[in-house]
Amino acid sequence: AYNGWGYRKKHPHVLSPYLWSYSNHYSSGKFVADGRWSENAISQQCGGAVLLRRLVEKNEIKFEDARPATEPFLYFSNKKTTYGESLQKFLNQLPEIYLREDGKPGEKTSDAFKKATGYFLNGDPRY
Repeated sequence: AYNGWGYRKKHPHVLSPYLWSYSNHYSSGKFVADGRWSENAISQQCGGAVLLRRLVEKNEIKFEDARPATEPFLYFSNKKTTYGESLQKFLNQLPEIYLREDGKPGEKTSDAFKKATGYFLNGDPRY
């Protein structure tokens, strides 16, 4: 809670090394102490997303896919989707994100998703 949100709030150009260290999504920049930032410091710990990805690649763990095959979970759409409103509710819990929770994960939802993750939703023409 001390520095985890600081990447997105104060240094959005750096994807959190807590998730992305040891990947091509992260190269440098980190909090070296509570509230103390260094642009040149490099995390020496493997990020959580990287660990999970490798465990899946090695068939050590599996994620059950509970989504309907006809509708991807995170997908750009101007139509109301099953998960659109849930995604919007989740994104609205994050700092400086304000969305209408109409279930349509269109441009504004994709913009908010990019603000939170660094990526547009799948299917967004800007992706």
